[in-house]
Amino acid sequence: MTLLNLPQPPELRPIYEAMDTGTRSRGQLDLVARILDSKSRERPHLLVVEDLHWADQLVLMQLARLTTVVAQFPALLIMTSRIEGDPLDEAWRSQVSGASLITIDLGPLPSDDARALAGALIAANTVFAERCVERAAGNPLFLDQLLRHADESQAVAVPGSIQSLVQERIDRLAAADKTAVQAASVLGQRFAGSALAYLLDRLDYVPSV
Repeated sequence: MTLLNLPQPPELRPIYEAMDTGTRSRGQLDLVARILDSKSRERPHLLVVEDLHWADQLVLMQLARLTTVVAQFPALLIMTSRIEGDPLDEAWRSQVSGASLITIDLGPLPSDDARALAGALIAANTVFAERCVERAAGNPLFLDQLLRHADESQAVAVPGSIQSLVQERIDRLAAADKTAVQAASVLGQRFAGSALAYLLDRLDYVPSV
């Protein structure tokens, strides 16, 4: 239930709370291994874990164990991290000896490929598109967001970062939606709509965008 972020059945809650962190972690990994074993008998599977640079030591330990588990089945585990602060160091790799590991360093998107990406969204030969390509400096996510959401009529003021782009979009929201964004920021990346409505004290809240 913890893996799915679902409420614990009342009869199981005391048992779960009596477990230490290590026991819970091993139980969760054993469950994942059983699921992977069952599903991989049907067809090969791909597992993706993103943004490892945010992971704490417990998560990294679980991923090390998962890496050794995946090596036993017809499955592929892909993990992504920023180059700066990459936590998969020699100490981590020593925990997964025997598993086949391949590291791929992704550099900036070449200019021609960036213009091709721009051309799939807008006319790539416009001054605005070229400014976006230059400002993104090879970051495909930033380029995609610039092209989709920056104001072409204000091409001279293309946002300088994803943060400033997001802030600009928030500034355009109605006051009620800005308040909702601020409330949502304390709930984390995933939350129920009812939780947001409770924080806003508006059970009928529906965003205008």
